[in-house]
Amino acid sequence: MKTSAIFYILNQIEDLKTSICKIVKKYYKENYRIMILSSDLDLINDIDKLLWTFEQISFIPHCIQSNYDPDTSVLLCEKELSSKIIDYSAYKIIINLNNEEIFKTTNFEKIIEFVLPDDDQKSFSRKKYLAYKENNISVNHERI
Repeated sequence: MKTSAIFYILNQIEDLKTSICKIVKKYYKENYRIMILSSDLDLINDIDKLLWTFEQISFIPHCIQSNYDPDTSVLLCEKELSSKIIDYSAYKIIINLNNEEIFKTTNFEKIIEFVLPDDDQKSFSRKKYLAYKENNISVNHERI
């Protein structure tokens, strides 16, 4: 299956963490295995906490790379895709929270990106958008 990239456009930076949880919930309910990638450890920790609490009546089971559980459908990676223990090919969706595009796309069906309302972040998003297009990755955008 060909990889596609979806850019979610946010109106406020404050919406990022909640939007990540909503996207994870959407694909989790569709039985996808999801990886969240960020070099920002504080952001990973915040998402970790939010996935347990962002809805009062449910939570999304997940793990962090350092406490990897192969049976968990959602994996938060706080560094890069370099662990020899983790089977990255089991994950079909990657949520990329880094400023660089993802080109280890052979196993991902969808790459999720967020466009934040900040000029620097918009610039990173434009570069990623163009890089994906140049590499024949189908690109779409949606507002949240």
